Amino acid sequence: MLNVTLKHFTKLLCSTAVAASFTLVAALPQQVIAQDQSCVGEACEEKIAKLKRLALNGSPQAQFILGTMYEFGEGVQQDIPIAMRYYSMAVSNRNAKAMYQLSAILEDGRYGEQDREKADDYLRRAADLGLPVAMVDLAKSYLVTDKDGKAETAWQLLTSAAKRNNYEARYLTALLSMDQTFPYALEEDETIEQLEFLTRRGYRDAETYLRKYVAQNPSVANERVAVAANPNAAGVERIEVSGQKISFDMALDYAIDSIEELGIYDGRSTTSRLPGRACTKWSNPPCQTGSPGVLTGTAAGEMEGIPSSGN
Repeated sequence: MLNVTLKHFTKLLCSTAVAASFTLVAALPQQVIAQDQSCVGEACEEKIAKLKRLALNGSPQAQFILGTMYEFGEGVQQDIPIAMRYYSMAVSNRNAKAMYQLSAILEDGRYGEQDREKADDYLRRAADLGLPVAMVDLAKSYLVTDKDGKAETAWQLLTSAAKRNNYEARYLTALLSMDQTFPYALEEDETIEQLEFLTRRGYRDAETYLRKYVAQNPSVANERVAVAANPNAAGVERIEVSGQKISFDMALDYAIDSIEELGIYDGRSTTSRLPGRACTKWSNPPCQTGSPGVLTGTAAGEMEGIPSSGN
């Protein structure tokens, strides 16, 4: 077996443990990329107002999107306190991406003091809700800080994220399978399949590991593996991931349409008496349906009755 040393692997984990920020693109299919981040004109302002109404009526997706818009100044004037309030609303409605984003903010003290304990709590909650990137980051933290004691948990997180087609999870499960000191591993065929998949997509140095794995493991060096290790061979197509670039305005349309299609954030049936909260099976205490939320405040997005979470 090819041995990926613990020292090398720990360095790899630390170098890739950078939390990713989710923008409006998070609401779009992977093949769509928002290009123009500007929002001008009355029509666009109306769309943002509609997104705010959906957020006030309890849509965690709308709340999360608005949080990223205000955090990064996309389509609106940057306003960190408002961004944090939207994120907090989304977290209250069990939005895993908002939990992950708050975890990253608190971990590096982006807008104030660090709070690693709360950051870890948000990360675990996002992972528990099945967010692949959170599952991967949590697994990496376990492997770096407590490799032996948390090896099984880390492995379960990575394999679960890999099944959700997270590329980094697929990459790390393959590399861990090559580490002779690690107690868990994929079957040889599965390791090959992961590296082959990533090689075809040009992911990191997956091709290098695939070639080494084939060279040092004659038992698996069959014709299929040999071809996989040589993407330039006849009949082998390297897959290039590309996206259709769209405007910020179109991205807003898609996000709003996808939320409205659910038919549960119209303010007539799911809004609790607390602004921004929806009546769900997780509500504690159980809420009762109330009048539709009415958006108030300035054009900057300040909303009456929504508590500030601070910076």
